[in-house]
Amino acid sequence: MEQGVDVHGEQRLPFDIEFQAALIRLLCEDAGFGAVVGKHLKGEYFEDEGLAWAWRTAQAHEQRYGDLPSVPTLRQYAMMSDPRLRQLHYATAVRIERTPVRDEQFMRDSAVDFCKRNIFTATVRQCAQQYNSGRVEDAYEQLARATDELEKATWRTPDATYFFDDLARRNTLRLCGESSGYAVATAIHELDRLLGGGLKKGELGTWISYPKVGKSTMLLTMGVAATRSQMRPTAHFIFEGARKQAEDRYEAAFTQEAYQEVRTRGLESSAFRDAWEQYQYLRGLLWLQAMVEEWDYTAIEITESLRAQKRAKNWTPDLVIVDYGDLLSGRHKPYRSEQQKQKDAFRDLKMLASRGYALWTASQVQRPKEGAEDDAHWIFARQIADCYEKVRVCDFIGSLNQTNAERKHKVMRIFAELYRDNEANLRFLVSCDFSVMRIASGKDLWSPSMADLQSGTGLGMQDKGRTPKTADRPQQLTAPLT
Repeated sequence: MEQGVDVHGEQRLPFDIEFQAALIRLLCEDAGFGAVVGKHLKGEYFEDEGLAWAWRTAQAHEQRYGDLPSVPTLRQYAMMSDPRLRQLHYATAVRIERTPVRDEQFMRDSAVDFCKRNIFTATVRQCAQQYNSGRVEDAYEQLARATDELEKATWRTPDATYFFDDLARRNTLRLCGESSGYAVATAIHELDRLLGGGLKKGELGTWISYPKVGKSTMLLTMGVAATRSQMRPTAHFIFEGARKQAEDRYEAAFTQEAYQEVRTRGLESSAFRDAWEQYQYLRGLLWLQAMVEEWDYTAIEITESLRAQKRAKNWTPDLVIVDYGDLLSGRHKPYRSEQQKQKDAFRDLKMLASRGYALWTASQVQRPKEGAEDDAHWIFARQIADCYEKVRVCDFIGSLNQTNAERKHKVMRIFAELYRDNEANLRFLVSCDFSVMRIASGKDLWSPSMADLQSGTGLGMQDKGRTPKTADRPQQLTAPLT
């Protein structure tokens, strides 16, 4: 029989005695952690007889009083225990109290992983028995409950504070400018002004558009801005296409070499040298991972990938890019409808963002009517495909609008429809060159007349110190607001 596993398939705690004593102390001292992990631990999981007694006593106290006891309370229980075992129990309580809690995060992660493995083991055994006895529906329900239980058996440090007590820290961060560290800029000036510096950690931003109008390029633009302009670590997850395609697109964006040339011929010697020098300053900032082998990935796989990077490289991103949200499933799979599947997927992405990431993703709107690509109009969130409810959790929603003529003249209209932290409903023009994977603020070339945009009479251009080529200048492009 495998060491650390009992006859029922449940594991014993695979840690030494000191770790187990420190774990009991941590469980008793941290009520939130104890509530999540404690219900999955049994006294027999502890290898030492005294520690097994201490944990059973703590659970009995919790059942009676609603909380795990403090370590000094365990000493009191030891004094009241069977005289024949009192000395052992008292020595155990003292050991728990004196054992330092080192590598606290490792202890938390290890305990949670142990609990999840036991949930999995017990579920597999029960499902096999039910399935083999012909109770297929019971086995399915048991598996669904266990999936939910596995997700709940996760410890997250609460994002909480005593507001009145925390004034000095908050204001110090503001005065030092460190509070801006929660925002990841986009390098599109109009958008950053609206977002108050960029998308904040904990916020979910979504770009919507028709197919093939630049969702992936816009997400890539967010990655380029975060890494090159701000040196912010960024994780980019690809759920459609291949990682090599994403690499080629980033290469084109960073070097401003033609994407097709990069893809088919690579970088010429001078461009390669320039890229090499640039990348030395950006090493370790951009993590690309393709997840294209299955059709039902969830935010759980993204979370596990980020945790693996944390364990292996001690690397945590400020920005997470999911290309794109429509291709994910909610974690409570399988689903009987596409609407519920996507609604839950976006809720899971919002939960992922709330763990301390700024998160950009994209979603597709309903297929356009014939000829729509030649008619300048605006896309609204209500046109979202499959399930409008999914974007209700988003903190920012912006649409990418482009006609064939605008694409030819390398411009795109952006409609920032919603932002929870500021007045939105903002329309502006950006330059857009898909040949080099570049979407940039319109002010980098020329600025549209906002009066024209507001009135919807056209995309009037004003020279700002540089006369654009005639071929580049959009001509008589209308942009109705309704």
